[in-house]
Amino acid sequence: MVRSMGAPVAIETYFAYYNKSLMDSAPETIDDVFTMSQELTDASQDQYGFLVSPEFYYLYSFMNAYGGGYVFGETDGVYDPTDIGLDNEGSIEGLKKYKEFIDAGLLPKTLTVDVLDGLFKEGKVGMVISGPWNMPIYKEALGDDLATAPLPMMNGEVAPPSFVGVKSWLVSYYSENQEWAADLAKFMTNNENSQLYFDVTGELPPRPEILDAVEDSIYAGYTEQVPNGTLMPNIPEMSPVWDMDVAIELINNGSDVESAVKDTVQSIKDNIATMGTSE
Repeated sequence: MVRSMGAPVAIETYFAYYNKSLMDSAPETIDDVFTMSQELTDASQDQYGFLVSPEFYYLYSFMNAYGGGYVFGETDGVYDPTDIGLDNEGSIEGLKKYKEFIDAGLLPKTLTVDVLDGLFKEGKVGMVISGPWNMPIYKEALGDDLATAPLPMMNGEVAPPSFVGVKSWLVSYYSENQEWAADLAKFMTNNENSQLYFDVTGELPPRPEILDAVEDSIYAGYTEQVPNGTLMPNIPEMSPVWDMDVAIELINNGSDVESAVKDTVQSIKDNIATMGTSE
């Protein structure tokens, strides 16, 4: 049942940020990232060539690029929560590629978003994966040294996907003044207010009038990555899927990739089976 009305305010996905004082351009492939990381990383000094938060949200790109790992099967826009593709061969191969960075000491086994952000702002990291929410923060810290790029190609020349979402202003479906509520949502996402939101947050509104007018090259990685994105499933059964973070933590601490993934996915399936959600 629809319980809110709203209008989209921003397109959101993640992409690569890099420090031009440490590299002339972003590595084009994940193998190039590995080589660059070997050259720049000195973990004893908290210096790294590449950092990505060890979360399923970000590592889905690895899981999908190596043979099509997917969250739920989909037909005509309808998700099948009984069909989970996160433990297929492609997902496992992708996480093995990620684990190569861990095993080589090029990524710390434990890493938080706050630490990643802090090190990058201090100029100690060549490239990080993050989203538009950090655009103004990174820009303030690095100035003209900040640049962006789409995610590096993986599995040969596969452009890896990233989860794409849309932020929206929502108003209550139960409003006694639904027409006024709809007018409010429209007002908050008109050209003027969308421009204000963009100016303050750095997040791109889904309005051609603004997207076409963006001239700052800092947004190149953002806009190039969006077409490679995949929509994040918005069904209740998505909630247990975030337990994939458990598998990633196990992998970071030395567990076999295949075992960690398959055990976690089975647990996710069991949790979904007990949810009792209706079709």
